[in-house]
Amino acid sequence: MSVASPESPATPADWSADPRNDGPPDLLTGFRFPAGHVLGPEDEGKLISREEFCSLHVLEPWKAERVAGRLEFMPPPGRSHRVASGVFRHALMRYFVARNDLVEDFESERWALVGDDGERQGDAAVMLRDSPLAGASDDFTDPARAPDVYFEVVSPGSRARQRDYADKRADYHRIGVREYVIVDPIRRRVTVLRHEPAGYVEAATLGPEDSYSSPLLPGLSIPLAEALGGDG
Repeated sequence: MSVASPESPATPADWSADPRNDGPPDLLTGFRFPAGHVLGPEDEGKLISREEFCSLHVLEPWKAERVAGRLEFMPPPGRSHRVASGVFRHALMRYFVARNDLVEDFESERWALVGDDGERQGDAAVMLRDSPLAGASDDFTDPARAPDVYFEVVSPGSRARQRDYADKRADYHRIGVREYVIVDPIRRRVTVLRHEPAGYVEAATLGPEDSYSSPLLPGLSIPLAEALGGDG
């Protein structure tokens, strides 16, 4: 991933406050990990600067985000997650090709900056031309620019549910995402949230017999039977 600018280097006080970190950072760069270190689940919860988060690799097939300056890992996606993601990604890519007059870009696993101390990665994102969010950056690939529509597919487990339904809901509203779509193949439903100043409002709750559509994406219709068909 690439970002506009690195976070300020950490101080020794930042480091010593966290007993899970096993060595001091380089005081000239703020790096806490040795060069070439591959981040893995054993690094969960450790403080990390934006600079090194963007420069280090994550052990595949794990994924990691930075939340309040700390590493948060997500296990490899299961079959239901892969199927649901595939349904939406393929449909959104076709829509992007067909409606390039409206859609500036479509991106899988899109990064977004959610403040000075966090980076989130959504399963899919749509950036629209003439978007009110474009003012954050002239470059639609810049994670400083929030997507207009962000999609997350929920994985099994209470932690994943908390992250997608609560934590990311707050983060995405704060950066101005206009529509947040939560695809939950476990509960077999899609929740569509629309941005209002006071918070997201639930615009629709859809089931396997329904199709997803949005006023932001005219003409798009994604049948949900396949995406919501699994529970593993």
